[in-house]
Amino acid sequence: MSTTTAENIRTVPPWVDRVADWCNPILIKEVRQSLKSRQFVVTFFLLVAGAWLTAVFGLLMWGERIEYEAAGRDFFFYFYIALAIATLVVVPFNAYLSLKSERDFLTFEVLSVTTLLPGQIVNGKLLAAVVQLFIYYSAITPFIAFASTMQGFDAALAAYLLVLSFLVSLCLCCISVTASTLTTNRSQQAALAVGLLMGVVAAMWAMIAYASAATYFRPLPFTEGEFWLVNGLSLVVAISYFILLRQIAIAQLTFETDNRSTAIRLTMTAQFWLFWIVSFVVFALVDLGRIDSDIFYGYAIVSCIHWGIFGLVMTAEPDALSRRIRRHIGGSTLWRLIKTPFMPGGARGYLLLLLNVTMIFVFYLFGVAAFDGVRGGTGIAPDFVDRLTLLVSQFGRELRGVVAICLYLVMYCGLNTALGRWGHAAGVGIKPAHARLVTFILMMAAVAGPQLLLSLEYFRQYRRTYHPMQLLDPFTTVQRIDSGHTDIHYVLPVLASLSVLAVFINFVPMVRGISTILHAGKTDVVANEAESPFIDE
Repeated sequence: MSTTTAENIRTVPPWVDRVADWCNPILIKEVRQSLKSRQFVVTFFLLVAGAWLTAVFGLLMWGERIEYEAAGRDFFFYFYIALAIATLVVVPFNAYLSLKSERDFLTFEVLSVTTLLPGQIVNGKLLAAVVQLFIYYSAITPFIAFASTMQGFDAALAAYLLVLSFLVSLCLCCISVTASTLTTNRSQQAALAVGLLMGVVAAMWAMIAYASAATYFRPLPFTEGEFWLVNGLSLVVAISYFILLRQIAIAQLTFETDNRSTAIRLTMTAQFWLFWIVSFVVFALVDLGRIDSDIFYGYAIVSCIHWGIFGLVMTAEPDALSRRIRRHIGGSTLWRLIKTPFMPGGARGYLLLLLNVTMIFVFYLFGVAAFDGVRGGTGIAPDFVDRLTLLVSQFGRELRGVVAICLYLVMYCGLNTALGRWGHAAGVGIKPAHARLVTFILMMAAVAGPQLLLSLEYFRQYRRTYHPMQLLDPFTTVQRIDSGHTDIHYVLPVLASLSVLAVFINFVPMVRGISTILHAGKTDVVANEAESPFIDE
């Protein structure tokens, strides 16, 4: 009997092992705890009871009119409200509390010493939230089926809203899990919990308002291609940020001596490239009418915001690499060179930022020269080269605005990189978060300080004009450039000089960071990094 059992175990199909790994113990533990918890029982009871009471009192209120009036849409909308409360508020906030409680009650330390990887822990939390979503959806399904038997029920609208709510809830769960990993400080966790609760409640009201408008006031144009194109692009953006947030959560649960940056940097770069390339493909293949250059100017601003937010994070990292990371750097010299910007380190992060800021400028030039004023569906403009030459030679206000935004990004992130490196060299008590905070405060001072001074009586003559003290204010300066004013011709040369200075300050660390990757594992000494507390001894 035992021999037969052992043989059966050895002959288990490989896909069973893969399914067992996918259904990791975190998923099983979370599902068991959730189904036994008082919160789940109360929420499930209130959901079913609310839907049942809505059905009963709705039938009493409609009476005989239910046979010939559009009662189906009213019943569906009220059932949808009950479902939205459970899936858009309760489930995401419970996902936040789930991982937070693991760290508060010190059970996460037990998980960290097991064979479970951080990715499996995060996946288990997200899959447990998905299981709860399916349970709540299954609870409301009979009531929606009841509403579908009445007049006025729109099956296509109902299916669209239910799927959209599921995806939104899944994104909120990912945000919640990521937020629970950002800090272990009790006061910060409390503030984060309040902000998260306000966010999920706002998302719930937004979805209810959208459902109300689509049900009663403005039917959704399901027959129009542009509607599905916008939904498809929105889905691509949501998936990309879902992956990014998941990578951030995994990085926060990873040991400090391990590589916590490469996956995030690869995802950020892929997002940026996907954003522009998919847009170019759509503009070239889909007839969207006249395409204006303002679209690409907005794209450039969004891209700079994207790299500005994540640039402040990755450019303040310590440049030192632990021995664990250096041991896993392999490949040829060319492959190591390609990997260098994606490896941990503030100087290497600044190098990645410079490369992508350059691509923002390139993508903007290509987009305007290829599609500005050209109808969609006709491909790239046939006189692309001439248009590109004319665009560069004219150097119009929008192009100057893009250049100014990119220069501000290079300047402030370069300052952030230098502050992080100098702070780390000054003492172990100064962390990357301190450098980011100082950089942010300096930028806000550059924005608010001139505004405060110009409000004084002494500067009355400058209230309606641009003053040189506003040079470091990106918002006022870019707005002034975009308005076409010619009295600030000195701004771009000064910003270019400051950006060159920022690159010059970080040039040697960037070269040292490249050399570290190229020679990692080949020599026992890595340039000036052996004294770092991040090095495994």
